[in-house]
Amino acid sequence: MITDAALRGGVTRAELRDLVNRASHLRGNATARAVCDFADPLSESPGESLMRARLKEKGCAPTSLQVDIYDQYGRFVARCDFGWLEWGVVSEYDGPQKYLRDRKPGESLSDVIIREKAREADIRDQSLEVIRFCRADLRNPKAAAARVRRLLNQRGLFPAPWINPVPQAPPDDSPWGPPWGF
Repeated sequence: MITDAALRGGVTRAELRDLVNRASHLRGNATARAVCDFADPLSESPGESLMRARLKEKGCAPTSLQVDIYDQYGRFVARCDFGWLEWGVVSEYDGPQKYLRDRKPGESLSDVIIREKAREADIRDQSLEVIRFCRADLRNPKAAAARVRRLLNQRGLFPAPWINPVPQAPPDDSPWGPPWGF
C-alpha cells in the first residue's frame, strides 16, 4: 500500500530500487524487491492495493488496473479498478466510505446505491462481468480468489477476448431506427 502510494505521489521506481539496493544486506530484502516490482501507481486506495496483493498471493492478480470502458459508440461508460480483460472481467473495490463520498448534494444514500447499480448494469452491457470486493474480502482472500477463478474459468470458455469498445451491432432493420433515439 505504501509503495503504491509513494509511486502515485511522484517517487520513481528507480528511486525505490535504489533504496532497496542500498539495503541489500538486510533481512527481507528479497521481499522488498518483490514489493518494488509489484507496486503500481495506478492503485488509487489502500484497499485497492491490498486487494491486488491478496489476489496476487492467491495466484490471480489482475492483469490491468484502472480500466476505462467505452460503449460501441466510443462514449465513456465507467472506470473499473481491476481488469482481466482477456476474459472479459472487471472488478471494483468498494471501501466503506465510497457511497458516502459519492453522494451529491441533496442525494440520499439510496440514490447513490441506485446510481451505482445502474453504472454496473452499463458495464455489463459492454459484455463484461463485474466482481465486487469489499473489506470482508481482504480478511478472506482465499474465498475472494476462488470467486475470481470461477468467473475467469467460466469466461475462458468464450472463444474471443473482450474488445474495448465492444464491436458495433449490425444496423437495426426497423424503419424507426434504434430504440434509444439517437
